Amino acid sequence: MRIPMLAAFMCTTACATTGPVPARPAPIRITVFSASGGAAPGVGAATRTTVYDSPRTITQVLRLAPNAKIAEHYHPFYDETFVLQQGRLSLLLDGRSYDLGAGDFVVVPAGTTVSGVNTGDQEARVVVAFSGTGQSGPLTVVGAPHH
Repeated sequence: MRIPMLAAFMCTTACATTGPVPARPAPIRITVFSASGGAAPGVGAATRTTVYDSPRTITQVLRLAPNAKIAEHYHPFYDETFVLQQGRLSLLLDGRSYDLGAGDFVVVPAGTTVSGVNTGDQEARVVVAFSGTGQSGPLTVVGAPHH
């Protein structure tokens, strides 16, 4: 039995909404950057270079010298994807320890307390992408959240 084409056409026409078509958002620029980019850290130090910033996403390159620390902090309004490109890191996430090597990544939900240290003998290079949760507020808050 054949299904009449008119029925399919009527469904797509009847199911379509009427009214103005929403405007397309402004085009987002394409950004190509290397995890080797940004400022090199001094002895025992870390650098953070923002390579992309939009209302929804912030992307940074974090470079940590051996023994450099990531101070305790949290991101109340952003989920964080943390991709280790080079080196070794020990992260403490909400009190639980994670040892990462090159190629490892972690998805950290908003509000998670984060700290860490470069435990390797070479610079650690990390690409960090923050995704907004739909609420507005600061990217980073020092310390742990008060629950």
